[in-house]
Amino acid sequence: MSNRTIASALASSRLGVIDDVAASVFDDIDLSVIMVYLIDVCSVEALPWLAEQFDVSGENGYDSCTTERQKRELIKHAIRIHRFAGTTQAFTYFCNSIGYTLKRIDKNINRTWCCFNLVLCGRQPDDAITQRITSAVEKCKSKRDILNAVVYEQVFDNSFDNTFT
Repeated sequence: MSNRTIASALASSRLGVIDDVAASVFDDIDLSVIMVYLIDVCSVEALPWLAEQFDVSGENGYDSCTTERQKRELIKHAIRIHRFAGTTQAFTYFCNSIGYTLKRIDKNINRTWCCFNLVLCGRQPDDAITQRITSAVEKCKSKRDILNAVVYEQVFDNSFDNTFT
């Protein structure tokens, strides 16, 4: 009898025999091979396919990763963004992963309920990074929403030392 627990009435019946046969066939199968969504333990050969599935393949991030660990982390970030797509959590997580802080989302721009601005805190990026941020936000926002602009605000520390030497 296998290590499965079935009722004693069923164990002596034909169902018990079928359970024994199934256990002898399937107990030796390594399930870690088919559990590809466990990113830390999946095969390296599965990573490009997972990157494609979660829209981070090629120039969307996968090609810029140099180590296997970076590729696994990128895919984990993409899974989390896909899980919360269209919500404030997705924008917050995405902005944090690229080094910005989501300060607020301004809604009802131009008196349109579905139009919004993202206001980020951090350094002012160049045009290429701005384009990548905009395209990434377009992917993770809700289909009905319209991204009007991505606004960057820099935070300056107003405190200074009044002591003179």
